[in-house]
Amino acid sequence: MGYSGSLGGIDLASALQVFGPAGRSGLITITQDDESALIVLECGQILFAACDAVGRIGETFVQKGYVDETELQSVLHVQRSSRRQLLGQLLVSMNLVPAAVVSNEIEAHIVKVLAHALAWSAPTIHFDEAQGEVNEIVPPYRGDMATLLLQVVQA
Repeated sequence: MGYSGSLGGIDLASALQVFGPAGRSGLITITQDDESALIVLECGQILFAACDAVGRIGETFVQKGYVDETELQSVLHVQRSSRRQLLGQLLVSMNLVPAAVVSNEIEAHIVKVLAHALAWSAPTIHFDEAQGEVNEIVPPYRGDMATLLLQVVQA
């Protein structure tokens, strides 16, 4: 049985500490004023995180010179047609970026998104539990939620 609703009174760090160890899968939406962030959980692990203020992960791969804009657009085209593959997974399978680099960049991106969202003073947090698996791959971040939150605090 899933839970869908606003988590009024619970901050993001507490929500992650609840959903992570419980092995929950779904989408956490965090909003404050005109900003929002999304966190996708699969079996309690953060699979994906996004926030407009932080930028998109694909932009990071271009800015750091791992791929050029044309390669990124090609990967995004494949991603739109496959729907079940994540950007990092495609970058590796298309031999554009090594798996270790993808994993490190995605982890750094997740930390940036969480740090940004954790700085909000009074966000609204909403959790929609997924039925079944969110994605068929092992998430790039394999540590526990407490370790990830410690990284955010240290960032």
